[in-house]
Amino acid sequence: MDNNETTFEDMPLSCCDCGQSFVWTAGQRRFYAERELSQPKRCSTCRQIKRTEWATRDAERVER
Repeated sequence: MDNNETTFEDMPLSCCDCGQSFVWTAGQRRFYAERELSQPKRCSTCRQIKRTEWATRDAERVER
């Protein structure tokens, strides 16, 4: 393995909305790192709820 190559391991996180624990997998961590994204704050369920809220809000703006 190259010295510049980072190894990723699963990492437990806690959702900022519901408080539920979830695992940020090694594959997800690599994906986020490659794209220079910050670690997730929400579990997948709360992320989906938030996306739906955003889509609804955006749709309401378009209708006006």
